[in-house]
Amino acid sequence: MSYAEKLYKAMMLDVEFYESVEADKSLTKQALITVALVSIVNGLMVAGIAAPIALAQGVLGSVVRWIIWAFFIAFVGTRILPEPETESNTGELMRTLGFAYAPGLLLVFKFLPIIGFFVEPLVMLLQLAAMTVAVRQALDFSSTVRAV
Repeated sequence: MSYAEKLYKAMMLDVEFYESVEADKSLTKQALITVALVSIVNGLMVAGIAAPIALAQGVLGSVVRWIIWAFFIAFVGTRILPEPETESNTGELMRTLGFAYAPGLLLVFKFLPIIGFFVEPLVMLLQLAAMTVAVRQALDFSSTVRAV
């Protein structure tokens, strides 16, 4: 499966895809690339090409937040709110959460006439849904409410 197909499956909230990402340690680099790519798209939509240093800072900040968020969710999900079948680690969460950033790539449509107004709220909702699916699959939760 190509990287573009993986991004598509991540955007479509494909549960089986997130389950496979959880198990495949070789996809950690692609998850990192996804986080960086979404950060670049977001930076270009906000700051434009005129601010390369701000763009680099944005990418670095996104990657650091992604790592911290994965550690935090791993701790809460495995220590504070685990289910009996919960078995996970930070790497699994990094992979699934990294691909959950994928709907952010749709921000490139933000400046289209008519639909551009709806793109940003739609992307935020899709990312929230993708992150919920990612957490549920990585922590082997049976409840979506617990993943939220």
